[in-house]
Amino acid sequence: MIFLKIGKRSIVSAVLAAAAVLQGCGGSQPPGDSPGVLCVPPAGAVITDVQSVVDWLNVMPKPVTLPCFIESLPRPLNIQSALSEFSAQPSLGQRSPRIFFFFDRLILTVVADQDFAEYPHPLLEMSYLVDEQELITTKAELKFPITDTLSPAAPYTGLSFNDRISQCSFCHPKESVLARLDDIPIYQSSILKPTTPLPISQLYVENDNCIVEEEPHRCAMLSSIVDHGELQPYSFPAGAPTIFDN
Repeated sequence: MIFLKIGKRSIVSAVLAAAAVLQGCGGSQPPGDSPGVLCVPPAGAVITDVQSVVDWLNVMPKPVTLPCFIESLPRPLNIQSALSEFSAQPSLGQRSPRIFFFFDRLILTVVADQDFAEYPHPLLEMSYLVDEQELITTKAELKFPITDTLSPAAPYTGLSFNDRISQCSFCHPKESVLARLDDIPIYQSSILKPTTPLPISQLYVENDNCIVEEEPHRCAMLSSIVDHGELQPYSFPAGAPTIFDN
């Protein structure tokens, strides 16, 4: 089943433009609301793996907010929404879920909203399936806004907990170092699926009911997902465990 947003937009451009200043969006263009200017797919670019995300972002005009990046993603988007309290980016209840975008072997993960006192930067998590039989993925992340050109190693910088393990190892078992890039370890470990999937239809409801003046970042995130093309429900690979199965 494919979901397509219809009806009125829940994000008002004038309000988002003001919110853009607070979120570090460039110029007067509001995040997630600048079709044909900032938040469009780079010509000829395709998202297939972590490096392709780096290349994608490097082509976009800076700075790039997380809503702007999401808006630029090609549609239909393969997506799963979920309540997930045990993660690097916990969801703040069902109204602000954790959201997964699927591009074949690559999974991108965001949250609709966050506690900025504890998590000051919106985060894009990335995992790439390197072993289909064992369901092992590499782990990567980027903090937004993106203000400069990213190096190939940027998504892997900052993941190490110490000189032996990554921060991901506290939840994801079977961790090891797959390779090194500019002397930065690329960690791989077991994939984990969320325990409580939520219907995509709820994203549309939350978007329609979002009040920009009260929750500018959350409204921009929801709008960037549902207001710019079709959403297609998608699932994690068969056999993927949850955090409670390990």
